[in-house]
Amino acid sequence: MLNREDTLALLLQHETQDFDDQSDRDGRFSSAFLSFTRQMTASTALTGGIGLEYSRTQDTHFGYRGRKLYGGLRKAWRGGVITDIGLEAGTRDADFPLTDAPRADRFQRAGFGVTVTRARFLSFVPYAQCSVIANRSSVDLYDYITTECQLSITRAF
Repeated sequence: MLNREDTLALLLQHETQDFDDQSDRDGRFSSAFLSFTRQMTASTALTGGIGLEYSRTQDTHFGYRGRKLYGGLRKAWRGGVITDIGLEAGTRDADFPLTDAPRADRFQRAGFGVTVTRARFLSFVPYAQCSVIANRSSVDLYDYITTECQLSITRAF
């Protein structure tokens, strides 16, 4: 925490991934994210940040190097509802076999989430989130648009 309104956070992650049925995807994944959050009012926060990712897999064409920028707005409403809106954009690149040029991706993500704190059970609250992700790539295999939705519970402190 920098002061009462501003928070700077650094998240470092390193994983060894081992897939039961897809050993060609086994490998290491590392990421680093730096974010800044401004608490604009008691109920509204704005976040922005940068991230780096590196995936090294058994078969090199599944690995990549990635960079992204992201931002979001979180608002707590009367009645116990919290909404999140997020935007993200970035690039990924990698070596890809049997192509003349390396893989080059550009992606965008837009998401919306809702937490209903008044629906608390013990110390858990429901959370619903949906995102649309568009990935444009120099390799057709990685060219897609997808929608992801999840419904989960999270612990409220």
